[in-house]
Formats: sequence, structure tokens, C-alpha cells
Amino acid sequence: MRLLSLHKLLKNLYLLLLVFGFTQLNAQNITIGILADEPTERTQPLLENLKAQIAAVVGQSASLTFKEVLTNNFELDKATANYQQLLDNDTDIILSFGLINNIALYEEKTFPKPTIIFGSVNNDFINLPENQTTSGINNLSYLIAPISYKDDLEA
Repeated sequence: MRLLSLHKLLKNLYLLLLVFGFTQLNAQNITIGILADEPTERTQPLLENLKAQIAAVVGQSASLTFKEVLTNNFELDKATANYQQLLDNDTDIILSFGLINNIALYEEKTFPKPTIIFGSVNNDFINLPENQTTSGINNLSYLIAPISYKDDLEA
């Protein structure tokens, strides 16, 4: 399975945002928190494009506020702390990018706020059923491509 293109990712995000139903949130001001493993010059334009596309999808039906991107610098404990920080503040929806964040979120049992996981998951650490079409967990959606270092090395 290959990674989703940005265009397809945004289309899927649009569907997820509709599913979460912005109108069901307490106010018409939506606060979005973003988790990332490490910011780079290469990913910054993609992040800005993602924010612009989310704003375009929502249109004038709600006011959006994006929190500062929380990075973990590839530290699992920091990823867990960042997620907890978003749970403890006024964030309405959490977007998660990066392998370390994916591993940290996989260890969570419940998701008090709508959380969307993007990217790749290493099947050597996380076991996601290949044909599963939903997470099966309330408030958790993911758009991911499973990968395995072990399988790659064997191939």
C-alpha cells in the first residue's frame, strides 16, 4: 500500500470533517491541534497548504483556530505529553502526523476528542488489520499506509 497523495489526503480529510460534524461542536469556533514528529523546511509548505484546504472545506460556516504545532523530536514520552496537552486545553480536533505520534496514540485506549491519524504505521510495532475500514474506536479515524521494515528487508 502506498502513501496517499496530498490531493487524495485532502479529499479524505474533507469526508472525515463532515463525519465529525462541525455543527455538533459546542461553538462555531473550531480549534485544531496538530502533532508532528519533527518540523522540516520541506513539510512546512505542506502544513500551510493543509491548513488552507481545511479552511476552504469549512468555509464560512465556522471560524478556525490552529494551535501551534507540537513536535516530539522522535521522543515517545514527548509525543504522549503533547497529546495530553491537546486533551487538556481547548482543542476540538487533533490531527496527528508521524510514526512516533502514531505509536503513542496506538497505546491510548480512549479518545476524548476527535483524533485523525495521518501517515505510515510500522507494522513491526503496531498491528492494524489490513482489510479493516474503520478504527472501531470512538473519536479515532486514520488515513494510513501500513509498512514493515522487516518485510522490506526480507524482500
